Amino acid sequence: MTAHSRDARAAAFVPAFAPILVLLVSLLAATVGPARAQAPAWVPRDSASFEIYQGDVLLGTEEYRVFQASDTLIMGSTLRLGGAAPDSKLPLEKRTTFLRRALDSYPLVFQVIDFPRDTTRGKATAINCMFTDTTATIYREITGTLGRGESIGLPPGRLYILEPGIYAQVQTLVGDFVATKQNKRKQPVLIPSAQQVVELTLTRGPVERLGQEGHVVTTTRVDITDRLTQLVAWVDARGHMWKLEAPGQGLRVERMLPAQPATAPAKQAGRK
Repeated sequence: MTAHSRDARAAAFVPAFAPILVLLVSLLAATVGPARAQAPAWVPRDSASFEIYQGDVLLGTEEYRVFQASDTLIMGSTLRLGGAAPDSKLPLEKRTTFLRRALDSYPLVFQVIDFPRDTTRGKATAINCMFTDTTATIYREITGTLGRGESIGLPPGRLYILEPGIYAQVQTLVGDFVATKQNKRKQPVLIPSAQQVVELTLTRGPVERLGQEGHVVTTTRVDITDRLTQLVAWVDARGHMWKLEAPGQGLRVERMLPAQPATAPAKQAGRK
């Protein structure tokens, strides 16, 4: 594991919640009943940054924040891929907002906005998903064009979202799996941009210790496959993903170390 400290920009990161703020407030207010028709306080639950590598090239970073309001978890994530080649098909930036139930991680609302690398040849794309227990309605909008919505059926039981490039969602998936103590599980996931549900197989691997710069963590290896693509994740007992690899694609994702508090200067002799 190559662990790095987060830079000063991370402290100023604010999730892009504005496009669905009204919807978010109405959803959360509904959970507390008519006597308390206001949004409950957002309690911070987690925050971190991931560095994303293609081979030895740093493609970019993903920063995320997770808050809890009543029985709902709210996650904001910003992916920036400034290290990709100018002619790359990867977006320059990708922002997501995600609401899910705290009890079982079931999705409630999901939004992703893609910003193209070359704005003269591409346009921003927004995808919004609303969920029930049996269906997901996916709305797609492209700058300057009319949007379109489509409903798809969902399988029963747990459901996770995996949008390409958003590794905080992979962390949710593997963190929940490790917490169940299961050795193997088949898990349906929704890929909003592809408008389809695929089935993954998660397999628990050995316990491994990762560390660098004096920071050592004990993790559980989790192998993830859809029979075509293989991912390997290392996640600790708190559900924090420290490393993710896609061996066949040369992709590597690493969690950055939290910023260390500044050391107070020593008092000079003779001063109180």
